[in-house]
Amino acid sequence: MELPYLKYVTQAGGKINQNLLNEFIEISKKKKIKFYVMYGQTEASPRMSILKWKFIERKIGSIGKPLPGGKFFIYDNKNKLIKKKNSIGELVYTGKNIMLGYAENIKDLQKGNLANKKLFTGDLAKKDKDGFYYITGRKSRYIKILGSRLSLDEIEQQVKTMGFECVCMSKEDSLQVFITNSNKKKFLENYFSKNFSINKTNLSINIVSKIPKNHDGKILYSKLKNIVIKGHA
Repeated sequence: MELPYLKYVTQAGGKINQNLLNEFIEISKKKKIKFYVMYGQTEASPRMSILKWKFIERKIGSIGKPLPGGKFFIYDNKNKLIKKKNSIGELVYTGKNIMLGYAENIKDLQKGNLANKKLFTGDLAKKDKDGFYYITGRKSRYIKILGSRLSLDEIEQQVKTMGFECVCMSKEDSLQVFITNSNKKKFLENYFSKNFSINKTNLSINIVSKIPKNHDGKILYSKLKNIVIKGHA
């Protein structure tokens, strides 16, 4: 498209696929458009950070730094502050743009500021030596198999770099994998065994007709089991 008056584009609402991000960067450079990656949640009205265009390639995959007036912190699973660089913990945000809290009924509206200007995002993140933040997964998206703790989001991202999409879920101490390409089933069995020490008894690879997503492109995990192709469960 020829859009001579378009000066910049912003992206938020979920981590963008690496290949798609590279494509946007190349198009933006060619058309002299500035492309900004942003991060936020509805509870923070709704932006918290921005990766400026000048850092887009040097800090690719980063959500950047907090917007003016806000701050990020990384906490461990005991709610203790992590100061060491590149250590993973829950991303916590403070700022005036945080909601007051959740209301379940009309009486809750009288309680005032319950959040105390602090938002526990539920996202796992790390901070590099230059102060740029990177989302590594969701706090709830972990599985423990035979003593090893694995990030389902990181596994999905690694498989995507090989050229096809996969979705991972946990069921007790087993890893459930959903793919659309039945030819990749044997390949993934060997891949998970070699790279994550997951044997067949702790692995279920399912073939689905499509990966269900909402209008924003986010995966609808709850609907996956309903579209498994029979004979491949």
